[in-house]
Amino acid sequence: MKAHLFCLAAMFASVCSAAPDALPGSRVLWLENDRVRQAWVGEDLLHVIDEETGAPCLEWFQAPATNGTATLTLRDTDPANYDAIRLQWKYIGGGAGLTVNAGRRNWYLFKDKYRPDVWHDTWLDLSLDDDMGGAILRSNGTFEIQLQFSNFPQNRAGEQTWRRIRVRNLGLVKFPVRLACDPGRVTYEQDHDGLRTVFPMRLTNTTESAQTVELLLDPAPLRDFGAAFATNEITLAPNAAATVPLTFSIPAVKAAAHAPLYIEEAPVYARVKGDPDSLTTWYRAYVQWKPGGVIPPRRTATPIMTDPETRTNVLLMAGLYPWARQALDGMLAVKDILERPVVVPELRHGYPSHNICPEHQKPVKQDLVAFRRHWCEAGKHFVEGADHLDRAAAMVVHTRNSDDCAKLGWAWFLGGDERCARKAAELLLAYARRYPEWSYAGAGATGYRIRVAHAVLGECWWIHGFVQGYDLIADSPALTEAQKQTIRERLFLTAAEDIQTHRICHNQQCEINAAAGCAAINAGAWYLAALRFSGTYGLLDMIELGFSDEGFSRENEFPYHFAALLPIVAQGLSWEAHGGHFFDTRVKRLFDAPLAFSLDQELGRSELYEIAYRYYRDPAYVPQLHRERPSREALLYGVPEVPQPSGSNTLRNSSLPLAGKSTLRRGTAGDLRALQIHWGAPTYRGGKDMLNYLVSFRGTALNRSVTRIGYGYSVHGLSYDTLAGNLVQVDGLDQTGVRPVQVLIEDGDLPMARYEATRAAAMYPGVSHSRTYAIAGDAFVVIDRLAADRERRFDLAYYPSADAVTSTPELVFADYPQLAGQGSGYDALESPAIATCPPSFTLDYQPNKTLKARTHILLDGPGQLLRARTYTGWNPYLTPIYLARRQGKTFTAVTVIEAGETNLPIAAIERLPVLVEGRAVPSSERIAIRIRMKNGRTYDIDDGSEARE
Repeated sequence: MKAHLFCLAAMFASVCSAAPDALPGSRVLWLENDRVRQAWVGEDLLHVIDEETGAPCLEWFQAPATNGTATLTLRDTDPANYDAIRLQWKYIGGGAGLTVNAGRRNWYLFKDKYRPDVWHDTWLDLSLDDDMGGAILRSNGTFEIQLQFSNFPQNRAGEQTWRRIRVRNLGLVKFPVRLACDPGRVTYEQDHDGLRTVFPMRLTNTTESAQTVELLLDPAPLRDFGAAFATNEITLAPNAAATVPLTFSIPAVKAAAHAPLYIEEAPVYARVKGDPDSLTTWYRAYVQWKPGGVIPPRRTATPIMTDPETRTNVLLMAGLYPWARQALDGMLAVKDILERPVVVPELRHGYPSHNICPEHQKPVKQDLVAFRRHWCEAGKHFVEGADHLDRAAAMVVHTRNSDDCAKLGWAWFLGGDERCARKAAELLLAYARRYPEWSYAGAGATGYRIRVAHAVLGECWWIHGFVQGYDLIADSPALTEAQKQTIRERLFLTAAEDIQTHRICHNQQCEINAAAGCAAINAGAWYLAALRFSGTYGLLDMIELGFSDEGFSRENEFPYHFAALLPIVAQGLSWEAHGGHFFDTRVKRLFDAPLAFSLDQELGRSELYEIAYRYYRDPAYVPQLHRERPSREALLYGVPEVPQPSGSNTLRNSSLPLAGKSTLRRGTAGDLRALQIHWGAPTYRGGKDMLNYLVSFRGTALNRSVTRIGYGYSVHGLSYDTLAGNLVQVDGLDQTGVRPVQVLIEDGDLPMARYEATRAAAMYPGVSHSRTYAIAGDAFVVIDRLAADRERRFDLAYYPSADAVTSTPELVFADYPQLAGQGSGYDALESPAIATCPPSFTLDYQPNKTLKARTHILLDGPGQLLRARTYTGWNPYLTPIYLARRQGKTFTAVTVIEAGETNLPIAAIERLPVLVEGRAVPSSERIAIRIRMKNGRTYDIDDGSEARE
């Protein structure tokens, strides 16, 4: 029988036609539809008519967009009477975020595939949210629904600064019929006519009455596959269940044109006949599981995720090149692992960074045997009874077991020592026997629906070694067919389904794809594997969704760029090994973008560039390759010989306008001055410090900013505040999130860039801001001009890159504890002090043992200088911060940073008068300075025109 053709527009219309006046406890409680108008509380929220459908909806609109919240409080409503929150929503004007919050439960809907201007149909499982769950009713018994809107830039060409989100048909629903499928029971058939993927769709009648159920499928996304249910209609007795096969078919000739693990997905639905409000789908949390036709791998012999030619190539290189022999010897050195007994801790769900003594805030020496007594060297005592420390220690052993499995797998694959295969098999079987019975870290939260680690990201990290190890030893004599089946079904199939229950975004989604996708390959579960390779939000989607058109991570930070690229490359190598083609020009841009933005070309990810150079042979990658050789990646994926890098080529400026990152450079790779500007996005993911900058002199940082603080430490998360950057903060406020405009970037002997934020698109409400950057010889220049609609307080923050700093003239500081309450993040500043300062002063410090640095700050009048210390870094350390403060309607400042190994280069800095048509222009409108160097050179920099020498 043919599947029902099902139009989504008709589906939405059918939902709108339902009665809006259902009482609490009934099957549908409308919160918003064409007849119900609830009293939402929130800014920028309107009732409008959608032009496409003519349907009424809620609309949130901002231009330029930042964020907003709408709240609806329901009384005498028990969410336990419902299965789900259901709604349709769409976003216009670029990417946008929509979070639905019910009580303490959250669903992050911006994680859906980037499809602007399209209505998304969403089911939110009230028993399974994206966070840790928690109470859904408030203490007073009310049920609060929140819609949280946010600007979620996609870094796409032509993207708008405004955002519009629309929501319609929002309601609480009790489904009379549920639809599901066990992904592990999907089967794959092949003959000379073509391929078939068969899904056993499970229908359950949740009512006390017999129900005639219709099955429907939307065929619109299908191109080469066809689909049909065994029957489109079935009658279910009260509380009964039945299975209806759904088959996707493709002719052999069309199948041959597709890459392995290609999938065409189509949403499926069930409803009680004649009752449009009963419509439901196969979903978990908010993720709609879509069955689809799959092209299985054409080569299924193990190893399937490793190129079988790898062994031959490695042994050949090891025989010819000493560095390769050294790397191979290192991979075969597993004696300690062979001698180590297999221990599988029953204690689980530890976070690796939770190894900090609660009293002394220092890492402890973990007890890796009993997981109970951890030594704190700082306090000379044992820490006991700390559950988080016990679990973190156990997680070290779980992780070591997985890493050992991979190392043993490589030792067997490359060296042929059967002891290695047997020990890896022992580890795999030990976990396979326990894994399905272990409890989840958080049963009601999709972010924690995992069995070993602290959250899904940790589970991804943990499973990788087992996935790799099994793939390498699967064809060894160490495993029987029955044992392989146990490992495939109990470990890898279970892990693949658990892990991909989660839908996150960016780097974590890339980890989910690699872990779940490769585990599914080991299990032979081609549908689950295809979802994570070519399905919605899979590997290929993330190449587009996780990165800008320029190739830089949409998380806009180096560590997160590489956190996404690492699993992407691992998954791409697996795909190449079983017949896919991955390393194309769209992937190459992900390697190129970090080089464009780097301060000193020292990316610290040589293993990735070994792989990139193998596929692209780009000379720009060469400097990365010589830093870590010999290495495992060079041996397995690299080329035998690479040219020597040149340090004499002059480096130019680079700009990633979509990511909002630019870097000024002067000099060569061997003698470089660089200034990195975060102008269109914050320095740290989630931060609010646009226009922050970092300077580097011959590879040494001359300033800092507050970066990510480790979860294991009890310190303030200042990285999320504007105060985290080298910026002007107005009235202690955080920036609005509106990006400034890059109006100039110039190369040459005096590189320069300028940025403008008008009051119409302000970084602070009612304040215009101009900031100019330049590199003048061995000096770095930053010029700020701000003008406000009324008198404001301006604080220019600067983080010198040293612990000891002296000021000239020598200032008298007094304790100033009241600083803590004066703005966002100010309470994170320790030992605050204040002094009166003249219009011009300097800060002197040593960034390293051989380099001197001096920062000159020139204000437009006397003011105050505040100093304090705050924590920064993954392993936090205290760093000094200085705030130059003035009050007024305008604020100007010139910051000049100089450095030298023996003598500092600047002889004098002076402000120059600016005349326009004979009229003196005030500094609030334009600033010009002259820098005289001791070597006789002079640089004139005008922040309203071009720089010149």
